[in-house]
Amino acid sequence: MMARRWIIALAAPMVLIGTAPVSAFAPQETAAERGSGQTMPEVTVPSIASGTAPTNPGEPDSGSSEVRVLEEACGNDGISDCATLAKRFADGEGVAKDEARAATLFDKACIGGDADSCTLLGLAYHKGNGVPRSAERASAYFAQACEKGSPADCGNFGLSLVNGDGVKKDVDRAFGYFSAACKHGNAASCSSLGAAYSLGVGVKANARRARHLFKKSCDHDDAGGCYNLGVVYDQGLGVKKDPHRAASLYTGACDRDDGAACGNLGSLARDGRGIAKDVVRAAELFRKGCDLDDADGCLNLGRAYQAGSGVTQDSQQAASFYRRALEIEPDKADARNALAALEPH
Repeated sequence: MMARRWIIALAAPMVLIGTAPVSAFAPQETAAERGSGQTMPEVTVPSIASGTAPTNPGEPDSGSSEVRVLEEACGNDGISDCATLAKRFADGEGVAKDEARAATLFDKACIGGDADSCTLLGLAYHKGNGVPRSAERASAYFAQACEKGSPADCGNFGLSLVNGDGVKKDVDRAFGYFSAACKHGNAASCSSLGAAYSLGVGVKANARRARHLFKKSCDHDDAGGCYNLGVVYDQGLGVKKDPHRAASLYTGACDRDDGAACGNLGSLARDGRGIAKDVVRAAELFRKGCDLDDADGCLNLGRAYQAGSGVTQDSQQAASFYRRALEIEPDKADARNALAALEPH
């Protein structure tokens, strides 16, 4: 299944202006492959007050007989049917989209032992889709997915550990989960493992090993892996700089809705590096990145509006995109400084 992802930026050397650093500690929606009979290290699951997601029953809008069959089977404790129905409500497939109801159904399937549903409920709590945002609950459900599934299901819990999101930070333990998940076919975790090697998180920095893992991830169609491999060639991390190759990798990742890749591709278009200079296209790419919750994309779109580069000059629009960047990354100093300069007190 194609991954839904978020990019969590970590500081990296040689970051180009307007270019995001290597960062693809990016969780996937479900495991790429499953192992069997694997014994995982003990995982401490943070307590969850209610143990269930908030309920918002909702009703299917299509009267579909298939949906009614799924509802009846789920009511009779058909775990796989609950999981399927949850995805229907999450995506609005054959029913009115209802993320709250999807969360309730994912919770039931997770309790019944379905690791993918635990992961999807963790993502719902991470993003605030149908439930209140909660890093603690997100990490708890990621931990349950790791316990109930195979090593390939443990990448998201590794992300919680490496960033200290809702659980005590433990980069060494996170590295172990990334490594196990990558070995069991989880392409997104291969990218996360590559980022660990690139940044020296939980392991000695090794640019060559990082590049190999990013390529492995990208070759298995993971957009975050392609993005990170693009950063390697963009910034010359252990290789000769190659903006043409970087642009190609960013393009493929952006086409698969990786916001950071869209933002970086916009920077190349703005500066005429690796591709033809085109400030209008650059602004469009910054906007797409911003729409995909990339803070740098919002920041650069704000700069474009402030300068009138590729868009009509508009200070109010610039300020709104600087604010949006700060909503995504509250500690983003460049956006805060740009907004302060635009709106001096």
